[in-house]
Amino acid sequence: MNHSSLHRIIVVDSTRRGKRYPDALSKTIPLWCAVINTSIKEVYMLEQWDNALYTSPIAVSRSEHDQMAAKVDAYAQALVVCLPSFGVVPISFR
Repeated sequence: MNHSSLHRIIVVDSTRRGKRYPDALSKTIPLWCAVINTSIKEVYMLEQWDNALYTSPIAVSRSEHDQMAAKVDAYAQALVVCLPSFGVVPISFR
């Protein structure tokens, strides 16, 4: 297997036509990246690990961003319980 193929994913989005930004790209993927990064930071006790929630201010209001950010730690804790071993993680997700 080629090393470059190890860091790829495919996202299938079913957002209705007409929306400027698909929900998966503006909300779901950024939220999961923050959750996974927060879990990794906790499991490996990393101080310099970027686990911030990044959303586009064009697609996500400040209020909605804050509501999403408030859930990251709880989701990360649940993920750590479900998946206690991440193996080697070379990069943070963004």
